[in-house]
Amino acid sequence: MLNFLWTAFAIGIGSDLLCLALLHLNLIRVQVLYLILDGRGAVQTRACIAEYDWPLITVLIPAYNEERVIEATLRSLSAATYPRMQIVVIDDGSEDLTPQIVASLAQSDSRLTLLRQPRNLGKALALNAGIEAARADYVVVLDADTIPEASFLKQVLTPILLGDADAVAGNVKVAKRGRPGLTTLFQSIEYVSVLNTTRLMQGFSGTVTTIPGAAGAMRVAALRALGGYSSRTRAEDADLTLRLVNQGFRVVYAPQAIVRTHTPATWRSLYYQRIRWIYGNMQCIARNGRRKNRGRGWRFHDVPAFVYENTWKPPLEFCRALIPILTICGLVSRDMLYGYLGLMLLNWLGVASSYEIEAETRWELLFVPLQYALWPMFMIIPYCVAVWHFLLRHQVAWRESSRTGASMS
Repeated sequence: MLNFLWTAFAIGIGSDLLCLALLHLNLIRVQVLYLILDGRGAVQTRACIAEYDWPLITVLIPAYNEERVIEATLRSLSAATYPRMQIVVIDDGSEDLTPQIVASLAQSDSRLTLLRQPRNLGKALALNAGIEAARADYVVVLDADTIPEASFLKQVLTPILLGDADAVAGNVKVAKRGRPGLTTLFQSIEYVSVLNTTRLMQGFSGTVTTIPGAAGAMRVAALRALGGYSSRTRAEDADLTLRLVNQGFRVVYAPQAIVRTHTPATWRSLYYQRIRWIYGNMQCIARNGRRKNRGRGWRFHDVPAFVYENTWKPPLEFCRALIPILTICGLVSRDMLYGYLGLMLLNWLGVASSYEIEAETRWELLFVPLQYALWPMFMIIPYCVAVWHFLLRHQVAWRESSRTGASMS
């Protein structure tokens, strides 16, 4: 039994160490490239775009029971610096006051349009209805609980207008108000050091695997060429991105296109969100892995992080998180604990590098060791549930969640 445990933990630590080493070596490379590009190319790019005749864009916002957050999102768009836009809110059969709030705001803003679905049909079909109503050649997709920065629309559209991309992934960060709890802090660390760092590296190699539903821009022609979003997975944003890549469309990441999104505020709502994320991403891997890209299928460098994070990462990190407990119980030697502490230090340095790139509040770094120890313990639960549903082909329902940043009782 002890030999089995040693083997399992050695594999877990070895895999985790390899992934961390690759991540941080790439992160150093990306940080250098980013600083060079930001220092030498940013001014020229901004000057070029400042003189551009900004075209009309359509902003799509699918909404289902978003009465607590939708007004703040729409008012933030009103404060955006982008000159010409059509804002389309697609109410997906809300049972609260969402449509009334949007209709009231539309009376004073001619750019705002409300589309109402007859019943709750799902986010993918709601977005497709918005695409059909789009008057512009470019669409920007936002979640109803997302606050874009004033320059977001220009930043996310710039690569498309310069002819460098057909679709762009924005930089999603966690909205924080007052004194954030552990769920908010842990998610903020994850967004900065994992999700956005992965996209930053993918962006330099042209292999972005997910345009987040909370912040993305696309050519309408590219969307219509694919038939729009698909409702066959619970991760319609990742599915669309992988389909775009497989069809030869260019997808890039714009780190300066920043939005702040409300994340689950309780462990319960976070649990259901992660089940849906992992389950949907597994569906995307299974579905898009069978697609052909000019006869080659997926190239290896396109999706390793995406596949790893949604298959092997949660159980391996859970094995790693058990090391201190098993050391206390005398089941493994102290050498394993020293290895664990070394990985924790390596992880902290990597997260600190990510925070430096993202210019985020550094005091959150104090919670990185705690997240390193506790996050895998939590994530293994939704992971196991998602795998169970995926293997048995059960449907995972969409659940409403309480969020940070919203004024809730």
